[in-house]
Amino acid sequence: MTNFFPEMTLFDENVKRLYLTDTERKLFLDASKNENIENRVFCSVLHYTGCRISEALELTPRQISIQDHAIIIRTLKKRKHDK
Repeated sequence: MTNFFPEMTLFDENVKRLYLTDTERKLFLDASKNENIENRVFCSVLHYTGCRISEALELTPRQISIQDHAIIIRTLKKRKHDK
């Protein structure tokens, strides 16, 4: 089968899965309820945006708009082009 999007793969070079299933994501979010508020928010950002950990760690208050219900994430790919 031809991979039309070679930069998008489900498995790494060792054939290990790179992404969580729906069930795993739900369990992750449920487990975060036992954490402090800071960790719960961090886990929620990961869960609902699908961003990478490094992308979430880079967030600042200026990138979060409660009024617009938006989080502006500077993606890893965008950071490569910004250099």
